[in-house]
Amino acid sequence: MAEHRAVGDYDHALNRALSHPIRLFIVTYLADGAWRDTAAIRAETDTAAQTLTGHLARLRAVGYIEARPGQPTHYWRITPLGCTRLTDHVTALEAMVTRVRRILADTTPTTPTQGRTP
Repeated sequence: MAEHRAVGDYDHALNRALSHPIRLFIVTYLADGAWRDTAAIRAETDTAAQTLTGHLARLRAVGYIEARPGQPTHYWRITPLGCTRLTDHVTALEAMVTRVRRILADTTPTTPTQGRTP
């Protein structure tokens, strides 16, 4: 049987600020370094304005994105720190997916006995 890695082994590399799918998508969308306005990010994420504002504020507070005020909207781009944290987070996710594939490949499917819980 394969050796199983504890979830905690990935904890150090997974990033809590990027754990929400919308925040992860925002930094992924901004990963090319281009400035994007709030309306473009909102359209890409299909997110309500108030919800998006909260996610942008969280990412800005941890230094992963920066804002450039504009009229009538703000413009956003990823920071070098944001790029580093995104890379680390994606690398940790890839490692988890690889590990799950190995575990599933090493597992022989069994049919639970009728009337018994697995």
